[in-house]
Amino acid sequence: SVEITPNDGTVDGTAATDSEVLANTAPTATASLSPEQPLVNSVLTATATSFDVDNDSVVLTYVWKVGPTTVKTPSGTSSLTDTLDMSLIPEDAAGETVTVEITPNDGALNGTVATASRVIASSNSAPTATVNLTPASPTVTSVLTATATTSDVNGNPVTLTYVWKVG
Repeated sequence: SVEITPNDGTVDGTAATDSEVLANTAPTATASLSPEQPLVNSVLTATATSFDVDNDSVVLTYVWKVGPTTVKTPSGTSSLTDTLDMSLIPEDAAGETVTVEITPNDGALNGTVATASRVIASSNSAPTATVNLTPASPTVTSVLTATATTSDVNGNPVTLTYVWKVG
């Protein structure tokens, strides 16, 4: 609200007031899932972001589905991650779509549901790796360092075997 009082340098005039009620704006959220190609026995992780323009605290509700069936609905939380243990999903779920629906709430309003989906992989995909040797132009007295980067679309841990060759 605001109140103004006019004054001509000698006498105050009648005060005038006005006020507006601030409207609450619904919070927003985004959702992503990893790994990219989950297996039936892996753990799927949902990662969210949330925002409330009014700076209200945001509680997130995660709803996990396999196909049309809800398989997990934890209590509302402020956590930006939640997991689904895929080993609890039937083995014949390969090829089904897993979806997480994340609803943000600021204590008064629900925001738009954010969703992310992945198809359950039917088989394990091979991991990938790249390697970089340094220094780029070694001499016979140089110490070589191999730096590797790995990736596995199923989210499995990757181990490396190094085999050094000359020639």
